[in-house]
Amino acid sequence: MAAVRNGLGVAGSYVLAPGGVRPPWERATHPLALDPRWGKVSAPRATNAWWTNLVVGDAASVATPYAVRVKGRMVEVGYGPPRRVVSRKAVSDPFAADVAIGFEDDDAGRSAARLVAADPLTATVEIDAPTRTILRRHRRKCVARFARGSPYVTLEFVGDGRDAVVLTSSSGVASVEADAAGPTDASCAAHAGCAGLGGDCCPTAKGVFLDCCVAKDDATGNKFWVVLGDGTRWRVYASREATLARHGKRVTIEDAGGGAFVGVLRAVVVPARRGADEELVRSLDSYATAYAVGSTVAWRIDGDVATLRFDWRVQGDGTFVALALPHHVASFSSNATTYDPALGGIWTSVKGDLAAVVGPTWETTEKLSKISWFAPRKSRDSTAVEILVQADVKGLDKGTDEPRLAAYLGVYSAGKRAARFAGIAVAAAAVGLDDEARVAAEATLRAVAPWLDPATRLLVYDTTYGGVCTRAGLDDSRADFGNGYYNDHHFHYGYLAYAAAVALKLLGPQSFVHHPATRRRRRRLETTDTLAAAAAETLAGRALATLVADVASDEPTAFFPFARHKDFYDGHSWASGLFAMADGRSQESVSEAANCYYAVSLLGDALDDARARDFARLLLALELRAAKTYWHIYSSPSIYPAPFSSTNLIAAVVGASDVSASTWFADGPAYAHLVNALPFSPVTEDLLAPRAYVAAAADDVAASLFHSEDALGPWHSLYIEMRAVVDPAAATRDVLGLALDDDPTLDATQSLSAMMYWATTRPPPDEATDDDIMGTAPAAAAAAPWLKDNFGNASSATEKFPALACAANPKCVNLGLRHGNCCPTPDGTMLWCCDST
Repeated sequence: MAAVRNGLGVAGSYVLAPGGVRPPWERATHPLALDPRWGKVSAPRATNAWWTNLVVGDAASVATPYAVRVKGRMVEVGYGPPRRVVSRKAVSDPFAADVAIGFEDDDAGRSAARLVAADPLTATVEIDAPTRTILRRHRRKCVARFARGSPYVTLEFVGDGRDAVVLTSSSGVASVEADAAGPTDASCAAHAGCAGLGGDCCPTAKGVFLDCCVAKDDATGNKFWVVLGDGTRWRVYASREATLARHGKRVTIEDAGGGAFVGVLRAVVVPARRGADEELVRSLDSYATAYAVGSTVAWRIDGDVATLRFDWRVQGDGTFVALALPHHVASFSSNATTYDPALGGIWTSVKGDLAAVVGPTWETTEKLSKISWFAPRKSRDSTAVEILVQADVKGLDKGTDEPRLAAYLGVYSAGKRAARFAGIAVAAAAVGLDDEARVAAEATLRAVAPWLDPATRLLVYDTTYGGVCTRAGLDDSRADFGNGYYNDHHFHYGYLAYAAAVALKLLGPQSFVHHPATRRRRRRLETTDTLAAAAAETLAGRALATLVADVASDEPTAFFPFARHKDFYDGHSWASGLFAMADGRSQESVSEAANCYYAVSLLGDALDDARARDFARLLLALELRAAKTYWHIYSSPSIYPAPFSSTNLIAAVVGASDVSASTWFADGPAYAHLVNALPFSPVTEDLLAPRAYVAAAADDVAASLFHSEDALGPWHSLYIEMRAVVDPAAATRDVLGLALDDDPTLDATQSLSAMMYWATTRPPPDEATDDDIMGTAPAAAAAAPWLKDNFGNASSATEKFPALACAANPKCVNLGLRHGNCCPTPDGTMLWCCDST
């Protein structure tokens, strides 16, 4: 897997994740044997990539706009939006094999596919034909070129052999025709058998072909229309003259001169909502010969701004085109981005309508968070924070058997506990309690140390796929939330990374060099070593480096893949690991993903590693933008359709082909909001914005939570922190109320002192804030005017929309509407009092 660093301009060595350092963990072989479909891709393997379903299980992978699957020797392609199922609880684009192209084989259950190449934006799969040849290099095969954002499905057919190429469809094939201008006339009058009828017959407006239609059974040329039984039209291109012949529900594709077809086939669906107008067809034809065979992702960091560049490696003559998601359009770097308006809005996805961008290079700009260790402002009530810090520090137990407790809790709960101690330390340092900060930081280091010590045997290095896993998770796929199967690594190791970062920051790198739990080191230290380098050379430092590299390596190394969880095209991370997912991939807690990248950026800062720090800041910025675009539902109109968008303010789980309002563990808005907000740390300020949205979200949580059995449990304490964004004074009182309880029930990440520090550092309601760290795309209106239909304001996909809360709209307040949501109401109605200015 390839990635390119471009102009980082960072001085100094990369001490956090040196690619040449062997992980210090015991080696283990994964119990899930490698599927032959992994093919030529060797370890370390991308366990959380958009294409992972191609090599595990039988579900489809979502390449956008299509979902693709290899079954037997056929490439199945589905365009899900016409089958979209929308409810108040979910939006789903189910997979079906709208078209399947490849070789027929009686032994269809045996996969003949193998992955031969993969990178951030493309995956290449080879499929052998049934007939074997003596010379392997001449063997007939299909090479499937899957690329993110490609409106075309691209298949190369190479080699010797008589095996015919076939095209089938789950709905059958109604007709084929070679036609450079457009599909067969659908009107009844154009078909002799239907001449006595009016309107359209072939197909009808609902896509049904009447019995009176005379289907065309064969055609010869380079460009074809294939009409499926449900009326869907596909444009098919051949790199050389070919003959398509329909035989019932299947179509054979041969060389026009006879014999097996050798060359490139490309297919593109033409959704019914735009028909097949001449301008559209001309655009489709003009891009049909250039396709992606590889890609690189590059980035450049300039202060607090990152430039991210996609480069598709293109084969074939002509101009390349790819489809952009809404968050891309909002972040394109300059007016140089060229859209094709003829293709604008033709295709859609579960994440919204897609823009057609011309050219093989994209550049987007991300504003990086400026928040580092502490909140951007001082506490308004440092005395309250001090009192609670002192109480929390007194409660820290120095006599705990940390390795035994770590094994009992598991990596997720143990990580949250260590992060809770770190939060106490940060609160103490922020209000000048240096002694208490040191005590809390030492407790933090003790809590995280078992996970940095190979002698505890809590973690192992998996040589099969290439990554650090818990021993328990490797033994049992259900243990540690699927950690052994690469589920949620960024959540788990993010908490450990945050705890280690705080310990290093407050105790100094020498804490790793001299601390009895961490001081064992790989080599004798030189007098010229910096403390940061010395810390990295300890056994704990190397262990920590491997945890970071497991989830946030800025390049593929001998031991870890490039940015394991991050999908650079979708912008956010995937959590699913080696579990085959019906929706392609999915992630629930986008906030815990953000926490991971925030933690790695702090580690980079603590160890003077600008390269690790800035790459993590980029990963964080991408996660935050995706959270505000695909998890937070507050734009008007939303990218999601009603009634899902009019019912919900948050997507609890975002999948590649669906979104859900329910979490994996419970149903209800309170759980959906709060699992996508925790843990609360200084950088949460950039996630929970704008304030008007958080006000509506907090009301949503309150209405759901206070009628449940969790009204006074840890979910309530998380709600208090969300409420602090909107009403910090009330949240401060709530924290004080919890402090009066002998045994307040908090989330595992929380302490009273950290809660108070958060509440008392929130900006007051009358203070203007930069509610949205994401940039805008001023070129979007002129370049892609159709976007106005999708985003409401064509000048920017991140333009602020009317505040949802009634109290945020003066006209509504004057009517006496001071509580709840008015803009829109819970049923999606936008009241006339909403301020749209």
